[in-house]
Amino acid sequence: MSNFKIKKEHVLAFVKGYQSVNKLLLKERRHRLSRLTLEEALKEYSSLCALWDKNREKASIEKLDKERVSFLIARRNRFNILFFKKIDQTRESSN
Repeated sequence: MSNFKIKKEHVLAFVKGYQSVNKLLLKERRHRLSRLTLEEALKEYSSLCALWDKNREKASIEKLDKERVSFLIARRNRFNILFFKKIDQTRESSN
């Protein structure tokens, strides 16, 4: 078992990073969607509906849930790697 202890300031920095990324993604999404014409928006919506209808029988909700969980775990692992690299950089710069 590891002796690694999680510090409150690291967790807070990690959460702040997630908040920053979420704000950026929301801003980019709003910007992109606000520029769509009515026809483009309808086309995008219709294509998403068609894609869902085409794959509805193939993709069960359980399978989609498992894929979503896998995606979230992989994303979390990537964030963890970046987070711990940042901690290491902070430690190196303070020494």
